[in-house]
Amino acid sequence: MKERIIIFGAGKIAEVITHLIKKYDLFEIVAYCCDKNFIQSETFHGKPLLTKEKCKVKYKPKEYKMFVALGYYNLNKLREEKCAWAKENGYSLIKIFNKNLFQNISVGDNSILMEKSIVQPGVKIGKNVFVWDGAIIGHHTKIKDNCWITSGSTIGGNSIIGNSSILGLNSTIGNDVALGKQTIVGANCTVTKSCKEYSVFIQKDTEKYNLDSMQFLNLTNWIES
Repeated sequence: MKERIIIFGAGKIAEVITHLIKKYDLFEIVAYCCDKNFIQSETFHGKPLLTKEKCKVKYKPKEYKMFVALGYYNLNKLREEKCAWAKENGYSLIKIFNKNLFQNISVGDNSILMEKSIVQPGVKIGKNVFVWDGAIIGHHTKIKDNCWITSGSTIGGNSIIGNSSILGLNSTIGNDVALGKQTIVGANCTVTKSCKEYSVFIQKDTEKYNLDSMQFLNLTNWIES
């Protein structure tokens, strides 16, 4: 019998998590819950949507577990706070990953590894860490609690990602690099040296071409002809 769970959240992240749970077929989702001001209907993906207060009354923590499916708002602080609420009210937090694909690693509660990410042996992933499709995590790397590793991120071996850090799309962290807590690494940034806490790395956007799209097409069509 599959474990019955409640998902905290009723937004886009919750939709993604719902899809993955159904794909892995590891848990039975019985309901969703969130703060009162975020409830816009009585159901979400065909299941009851309740306030967290009503959820606690209807779905006893001894019988159900929970997963907090929220984004990286305020350096993952909101998700961290809701995980704390769940545990304070007696709910155990699940972890979501395909154990057949990810072996010889450790994963904390309320963490998720998307199946198209690559996680090498010896990796330790803390609590409440989201690793998205296409991320590569090198051997013996430690990702501490409450982090967000976006699709396409690459982390070299034996590195450390500090608590509550965010790695943007296609960012690269070198081997043996330690990022301090609450570090933000923007899209396409490369970090090869360790940094202190609260560091921010931002790469400039590609400059917009002078021609508009139709002018550009006319130019390229003329060249090709």
